Amino acid sequence: LFSMQLSHLRPMSATPEFAEQIAQIEQLLHRDRVLAQQMIESLMAESRLQHDAVGFISAVEMQSQITYGIAILNVQYEALQMAQNHHLFAAEARLLNLIGRAYYAAAQYQEAMQTWGRCLEVAELSAEYTAWIKAKMGVGQIYDALGDPSSAVKMHQEAIDRSQALHDDWSSLQAPANVGVNLHRPRRRDEAQ
Repeated sequence: LFSMQLSHLRPMSATPEFAEQIAQIEQLLHRDRVLAQQMIESLMAESRLQHDAVGFISAVEMQSQITYGIAILNVQYEALQMAQNHHLFAAEARLLNLIGRAYYAAAQYQEAMQTWGRCLEVAELSAEYTAWIKAKMGVGQIYDALGDPSSAVKMHQEAIDRSQALHDDWSSLQAPANVGVNLHRPRRRDEAQ
């Protein structure tokens, strides 16, 4: 899945060494996070030195699977700036989603809402629909956190509709779970079930 994402990030093909590093890190993310973290940091440093936007963005996206919230916000913004400078719109959408998630985790809802709103625009333009679905679900989670379950249900239903049209298995499982939580709050238990 990740190598498919790389294919539309970089106008030229990735070197075999780069692809091998990414594959190794992906395997380690689930088995040895400490070693994966070290390899990610090395890839980030190497990518910075070589002014390799794709490598740096890839490393930041992987780092976001290990480090969550505000702790990684600075490097996410650094990667976002690289994506914008190199017109890597799909990467920009994915990074905006990650930044929105970091703000949401810190309960900074206004910043999260603004970031996810921008993500929705960029994701639609770049056809990065997985980022669009995740951002739409994030906006729904904000509405839920602010006590507006009806708006939350609407956002999650839009995410469900898009994920079903794309046959996106992850989103097809995640979005209905969020709708169920949102329907449960206003005591619409039968629908939530």
